[in-house]
Amino acid sequence: MSAVADEITAKPYDYVIVGGGTAGLTLAARLSENPSVTVAVLEAGEAHLNDPRVMTPGLAVSLYDDPEYDWGFKTVPQKHSLDHVFAWPRGRGLGGCSMLNFGVMTYPSKREIDSWGALGNPGWSWDELFHYFLKSETYHPPAEGTTAALNSAYVERDAHGHDGPIQMCFTQVSGPFNEVWKPTMENLGCKLSGDPKKGIAMGAYTHLHSVDPTSRTRSYAVTAYYLPNAHRKNLSVLTGAISTRIIFEKDGVKETDLKAVGVEFTHNGTSHVVSANHEVLLCGGTLGSPQLLELSGIGSRSVLESIGVEVLVENDNVGENLQDHIGAAHMFEVEDPVLLGPDLRDPSHFQAAMEEYKRSRTGPLSVGGISNLAYLSCADYLPADERNGLQTRIERALEQTPPQKPGLEKQYQTLTDLLLNPEEAGAQIRIVPAQVDFSETAYPVQNMSSTFMGRHPGAYITLLSSITRPFSRGSIHASSKDPTAAPTIDPNVLSHPLDIELLSKHVTFMEKVGQTEPLASLLKDKGRVYYPGLEDKPAEYRAKRYNSLEWHPCATCSMLPREQGGVVDPNLRVYGTKNVRVVDASIFPLIPRGNPQSLVYAVAEKAADMIKGNIKIETMEVVTIICWSVLLAIASRYTIWYILTFRKALRIEGSTPLPSVRIYTPRYSPLLYVISPYIAPLFKYLPFGWGKWMRYAVRDGTWQHKGTLPRKELGSDVYWLLGPGGPQLWVADADLISEITHRWKDFPKPVMYYTQLLLFGENVLTAEGLLWQFHRKITVRSFNPKNNSLVFTESQEQAKAMVLSWSKESREKRESASSAITVDDLENSVTKLALHIISAAGFGHQMQWHGHDSNAAETSMTRKVTFAESLKTFVDEIWFLMIFPAWFLKFSPSAHLRRVHKAPDIFAKHVQQAINETRSEDNMQQEYKNQQLQHQQQKSPRKNDLLSNMINSGDISHGSDKGGLNDQEITGNVFIFTLAGHETTATTIQTALVLLAVHPELQQEIHEELDVIYRGKLEGEGLVYESDYPKMRRVMALMLETLRLFPAISGIPKWTSNKHQIAHYNGQTFDIPPDTSIVLDVVAVHRNPRYWGEDANVFRPSRWLMDETYKPPTNSASHSTHHSNMLCPQKGAFIVFSDGHRDCLGKGFAQAEFCAVIATLLKDYSIELVPPEGSTPSDAVWSTMCQNAWKALDDRRNMTSFKIQQTPASTPGAEFAQPPVPPSIPNTLERVTTASLVCLIRRGVT
Repeated sequence: MSAVADEITAKPYDYVIVGGGTAGLTLAARLSENPSVTVAVLEAGEAHLNDPRVMTPGLAVSLYDDPEYDWGFKTVPQKHSLDHVFAWPRGRGLGGCSMLNFGVMTYPSKREIDSWGALGNPGWSWDELFHYFLKSETYHPPAEGTTAALNSAYVERDAHGHDGPIQMCFTQVSGPFNEVWKPTMENLGCKLSGDPKKGIAMGAYTHLHSVDPTSRTRSYAVTAYYLPNAHRKNLSVLTGAISTRIIFEKDGVKETDLKAVGVEFTHNGTSHVVSANHEVLLCGGTLGSPQLLELSGIGSRSVLESIGVEVLVENDNVGENLQDHIGAAHMFEVEDPVLLGPDLRDPSHFQAAMEEYKRSRTGPLSVGGISNLAYLSCADYLPADERNGLQTRIERALEQTPPQKPGLEKQYQTLTDLLLNPEEAGAQIRIVPAQVDFSETAYPVQNMSSTFMGRHPGAYITLLSSITRPFSRGSIHASSKDPTAAPTIDPNVLSHPLDIELLSKHVTFMEKVGQTEPLASLLKDKGRVYYPGLEDKPAEYRAKRYNSLEWHPCATCSMLPREQGGVVDPNLRVYGTKNVRVVDASIFPLIPRGNPQSLVYAVAEKAADMIKGNIKIETMEVVTIICWSVLLAIASRYTIWYILTFRKALRIEGSTPLPSVRIYTPRYSPLLYVISPYIAPLFKYLPFGWGKWMRYAVRDGTWQHKGTLPRKELGSDVYWLLGPGGPQLWVADADLISEITHRWKDFPKPVMYYTQLLLFGENVLTAEGLLWQFHRKITVRSFNPKNNSLVFTESQEQAKAMVLSWSKESREKRESASSAITVDDLENSVTKLALHIISAAGFGHQMQWHGHDSNAAETSMTRKVTFAESLKTFVDEIWFLMIFPAWFLKFSPSAHLRRVHKAPDIFAKHVQQAINETRSEDNMQQEYKNQQLQHQQQKSPRKNDLLSNMINSGDISHGSDKGGLNDQEITGNVFIFTLAGHETTATTIQTALVLLAVHPELQQEIHEELDVIYRGKLEGEGLVYESDYPKMRRVMALMLETLRLFPAISGIPKWTSNKHQIAHYNGQTFDIPPDTSIVLDVVAVHRNPRYWGEDANVFRPSRWLMDETYKPPTNSASHSTHHSNMLCPQKGAFIVFSDGHRDCLGKGFAQAEFCAVIATLLKDYSIELVPPEGSTPSDAVWSTMCQNAWKALDDRRNMTSFKIQQTPASTPGAEFAQPPVPPSIPNTLERVTTASLVCLIRRGVT
C-alpha cells in the first residue's frame, strides 16, 4: 500500500528496498508474498499511476528530457568521441526505467550467462537463471493469420513463460519496412537459426514488447508487480523519497562486520530514518546504487575523501567497470513517405493517432517504435578479407592496451572468446521507421527530444547498430555529499581501440544493408546513407561522430570476486557488510548482447528466492525523502506576484478610452517563450472564444498576425494587454509613436531589460538619462561620412571575397563535370560577411575568408587565430552569456560552453590592445609625423574606424577638458556596435536576396541602375561612396522596403518609469500609470494602411521612389538623406531605426553596407529561384517556388538550407537560361538538391 513519511518511519521493516524501479518492485512483490514479512520501498520519483504518457507505448519518446519523468543525467565530455556529452535518461518515478523504455524484450545468450559463473560466481548460469525468465513473463501469441506478416513463426512456446506478471506480445502494426527486414538480412546471409529466447539463435527477427495485448498499454514493474499487490498491509511504498545514506553500526572489529540498521532519507524537506530489522536492498540502478554506497562510506578512499564522507569500507571497485552498448545511427531517405505511415510530428496526424488509440487501442501509438532487430556475429558483418585475421588483431590490440583494472584480463578473454565464436553476437542491428539523429543532437550535448523527434525535413528510416561486446570501461561516482547532486558519469566511450575498429565496420556494413534488396527498393538513391556534410569522411570518423550510448548501463557494482573487481558476492551481498545487497543491473559482471530489461526482471526474481532462503536477516537502513520545500516556496511567491500584478493591470479597465485584452500568462515568461508555438494552436479549440487571448500572448505574437489582429478585432491601433506582470500598452499609431519617442525623458528606455548587455560596462544602448547623453555625445561622432565611406569600400571588398570563397569551396567539392558553383549555406555566409565588415570598419581588424587575419605586422599568428575564433564564438553564442551565470559556463562539462565563457575576456583583450595601439599611433604622430605617415600607408586603414573615432572624440587618457569614455566604456560600446552591426544587417541582406529572386523584374530595374553607375569604370574598379552611393536610389528603396515588411526587430520597448504620464490618441487624452511597459509595435505600424495604403502588405520598393516634383509633408521624416526624391513617410510610421532622440546611430553604416553588398552582387549576377530536383518547368512549379520563398520569410525561418549557384562567364559551353520572368522558369539550371532556393547566375551568359 502507498504510505506517508510518518507512517513508514513509525516502525521498523524486515526489508527496506531503496529504489522502486524494475528490480525494486519485483523484489517487493515477491518478498511481501509472506504476510509475516514487512517490506518498505523508497522511491525518489513520483508514482505516475495510470498516467497516459506512461501507459501509452508510443509516447515513450515524450518522456525523455522531461524532468517529471526523466532524471536527465548527462555524461562528462567523451574525449574519445569528439567531446560528446551524452544524455543518460533514467526513469524518474515508480517503475524506474521500465516506466520510460521502449518496452523491448530481448534476451541474453546462454554463453553470456554461463560466463558469469566462470568469472567466479557459483550458482549463476543459464540453466540456473532460465527459470526466472519464465517466471517473470506471460507470452501472448499473435492473432491467427498474422504470423507471416509479423515474422513471428520462430517462437518456440516452451521457451516463454505463460503465467508471469509481465505481459508480452508482438506489435499490431506491420508496415513495409517490417516486412522487408527479414528477407533483406537473409540476402546478406543473416538467417534466423531459431528462437533467440533459448539463448543460442542468431539472425534477424521481430522481437516482443512488454505490452498488454488486451489493453494495449505498457506492461511494466508498476502494473505487473506493484498494483496487483498494493493492497497488502505488509507492503509500504513511499514515493518522493530520496535516500541520503545507509546507517551502519559496527558489530565487531572487522569491516566485514558492518551492519546496516536503517536508511536515512528526506521527504518534503524533512529528514527521516526508516529502520531495517533484516536487510537493506539497493535497487537504485547502475547509477543510484554505487552512488548511495559511496554516500554511505563504501567505496574508493580517494572518492570518499573528495566529497567529505568517512570511509567505512574501502573498495576501489565501487562505481567502476561501467559498461554500455555504444551504437551508431545510419539514416536513409525513403522513396515514398507514405510507406512510413502518418508523420506524428504533424500535430494533426498526432491528434488523429491519439484519437485512434483512445478509441480502439490501435494505430502507431499502440506499440513502441522498434520492432525488428538482428544479432550478427563478427563473421557476418566483417569483410571477407578481414575475418581470418580478427583474432590476431584482437590479441594485438589487447597487447597494446593492457587492462588497467583488476579482473579486466579475465573479462577481456571472455569477450574475445564470444567475439570469435560465429554463434555469438558481435553486433545488434535494429531498424526504426523514423529519424534517430545521432549527428547534431549528440554534439556537443545530446538532447533526447531532438534525437528522436526528427528535425530533418523529409521521410527517413534509421538503422541502429551497436557493439554487443564493448571493451571500453567507464565509471560512475558520487560528485558531492549532497544526494540530490547528479553523479559524475564517465562511460569512457570508445576508449578502447577495438571498439572504434568494430564500430567503424558497423558503419560500412550498414551502408551495405541499405543497398540490399528488398530494402533498397524502398529507399532513395538505392540506399545511400544520409551523412549531412560528412559523406567524404572515413568510416572511423563517422563512427565517432554519429554515435550514442544505448542507455543499457550496467556493472558498477559488479558481481565478481573482490580482488577481481567485485563489489558484491554471488549472493549479491556487498563486500564488507552483513546485510546490504544490491539487486539491479549494476551487478552484471558483463553486459548482455541486447536490451537488459528481461534480464533485470530475471535477476530480481532469483534474488527474491535467494533472500527468502536466508534464515537470519539483519537490520537495514531507511531511505530519506526528496525535499520539496524550496519548490513550494517558489510556487507560493510566484502565486502572490501573479495575483498582485494581475490586479494592478485590471485597474486599467474602465478608466481608459482604449480597448484592452486580458491575457493570463506572463508576457516575458521564458517557459512560455519556448512552449508557446506548440501550445498556442490548441487554444483555438476552446469553446466560447476562451482561447482568443493566447493570440496576443504567444511568442512574437505581433509578428504572427502582422499587426492586423488588434485593428480588426479591437478597431484600434493602440490597446492594452492586461495580465500578470502589470499592464502593457501596445502602440501602432504613428502620431503617438512620435510623441513617445520625442518625449524621451517622460518615456525612457526600460534599461532593466538590458542588464545582460553590461558585459564590459556602460554603453550607449544600456544607459539612460544624463549617462546616455554623455555616451551619445561621444559615440555619435564615430558614425560620420568618413566611416561610412570606409564601410562602403570594405563591404565591396568583402562581398567580392565572399563570391570567390563560394567558387573555391564549390570547386573543391564538385565531383561532376558541371560548371555550376554551389554554396550550401546562405545564412552563415552573409552573417560571416557582416561580421568581417564590422570587424574592419568597427575596430580596424581585417578578417579574411580563408587563412589568417590580415594585420600580420601588428599581431602574432596566435593572436590572429584567437581573435577570429573568439569573435565568432562571442557573437554567435552571446545568448548563452546572457542566460547562464558565468560560474555555470566556467565549470560546465561542455568544452563548448567553457569556450563561450572565455570568449568575452579574449574579445576584451583584443579591443584593449587595439585601444592601446590607436593611442600609441596618436602619440607617435606628434613626434614622428613623417615616419607615422609611412607606417599608416603600410597598414590597413584604421583612422576612420569606429574605435579610432570614438577615442579621438574625447579620450580621458588625453586629459581632454571635454572628457571622454574610459577603456571599459569604449569596450562596452564596441561590443554593442559589433552585436548590432553584424546580425541585423546580415538578416536584411539575406532577406533582400530571397525577395529579389521572387521579383526578377525588380532585379532588372536595379541592373539598369547599376549599369549606369558602373559605366566608364575600369575592370575591377569599385564604387566611390561620395559620388556613386547617392545614385543608388533603387538599391536604397530595396533596403527600405525590405526593412518595412521584414524589420529586424518587432517592437521597441519604452516605459513610464515611476511617474504618471498623459498621452494622446485620435484627439483624446488618456492616462498611463507609473511603471507601465510600452511597446512600439514596429510590425503593425509598418503594415498599417493608414500610412502605407491598401497595399501595405505588398512588397513594392517603388513606393519609396518619388519624382522631382515631390515635396515631403511637414510631419515627415527622411530615411535616406543622401538620395534625392525619396519618400519621406510620416514621423513614427517607419521606426526600424527607432525614432526621436534615441534613433539608431548606425543607420548610415547599415545603409552603406547594404547598398555596397547588393551592388557588388548584382553588378555581375542575377538571382534566381532553383526548381526542386527533377521538376519540370511550369507555371505551377514557379508559383510553388515563390510561395515557398514567401512562407520562409513570413514565418521568420532561417535560411540555413538555402543554396546559391553561380556560373562563371569564362566557362565554355555553359548553357543557362536568361533571368526568369514570371510565370516561366529556366529549364537549364543546375539542380542540386530539393533544399535549393536561390542561385546566382552570371549576367550575359547564354
